[in-house]
Amino acid sequence: MPPLFHDPTRLRDFAFRVIRNIYGLPDTTEQNLDSIIRRVQTIHAGLNPEKEFFSLVWWLGCCNGIYAIEDVPPPVQGSDGDLRPSDFLAVCHYKGKNLPVLIEVKTDKNDELVWSEAYLGPRRRLAQLLQLPFLIAWKRNGIWALTDTELFQKRVTAYHLHYEIALQENLMSLLFGDVTVVLMEDFQFFAEARVHEPLPAEGLVPPGEYTFKILEAGFSVGGKKVGRLPSEQVWLFMASPADNDVERIGPDSVRIILHPAAESAFPLFHVLLAQVAWPKPDGSETDWNTEIVKGPFPSTGSRFREALQEGLGLGTVRYVLEQVPQTIPQFLATLA
Repeated sequence: MPPLFHDPTRLRDFAFRVIRNIYGLPDTTEQNLDSIIRRVQTIHAGLNPEKEFFSLVWWLGCCNGIYAIEDVPPPVQGSDGDLRPSDFLAVCHYKGKNLPVLIEVKTDKNDELVWSEAYLGPRRRLAQLLQLPFLIAWKRNGIWALTDTELFQKRVTAYHLHYEIALQENLMSLLFGDVTVVLMEDFQFFAEARVHEPLPAEGLVPPGEYTFKILEAGFSVGGKKVGRLPSEQVWLFMASPADNDVERIGPDSVRIILHPAAESAFPLFHVLLAQVAWPKPDGSETDWNTEIVKGPFPSTGSRFREALQEGLGLGTVRYVLEQVPQTIPQFLATLA
């Protein structure tokens, strides 16, 4: 087995266990950070994007209601199929007003969504009949973009939406309160340890088997140890992409450091993904329907938006990024 101080995976596992023990986080089925990361990735790749989107909107807490619309074929006898419902009806709270919108949910890893007239037309016609905006929630590589379907461009017979356009015109922040989070790189978890075996006078710890005793552990911000952090700050740390280092701090001692990866950012919703992934065995799929029914979720997006503001004051959070679309869609412009 590779020595602890030369194996990044084992270092992260060690730091993860110490965080869990110090901060009293719930037990996990798997006892290492890589397992949690794989679980979050599994959730991203899940086969039930509709229920994940429902959970996202519910958790973010900036919507007055979101309702699944069951579209069970075949259409009513005698119908020509000219009208079809979307996946959800959501009632957004925008500038002090209730704004109902229809939302179709899709997962697609391609650069473009391509919809036929037979797919887009009936859903668009029902939205027009009801005089409601018709949006597409597109999940790609774990990131959600919410876009007006009016941005689909017709080419010959099919309608196309490029992901770059969807991101530029993303309404997730404006309508549902999602934000992108960047943590301070000097927001770190550290564990200082004394190595029992003799070490060289200077330089890195050479390969070998070692035993050690933890002298001190905790979080630091700006190089200074902080007292017991609020649990929300710990979960923000756990939701962020992480990296690790080992430093020699004395003739027989080292410091193991876990910190946010350089130039990394994550959507606030990843906090809930990490919390849902925590107690589940590696490789298992998340049943969002079960998570929704058993409720409540272990946290709320509104509390974590408050925690982000607190983090700006504590020095744990660098940026809280709220996106506005390049072009305000007509259905929102009329409410201004």
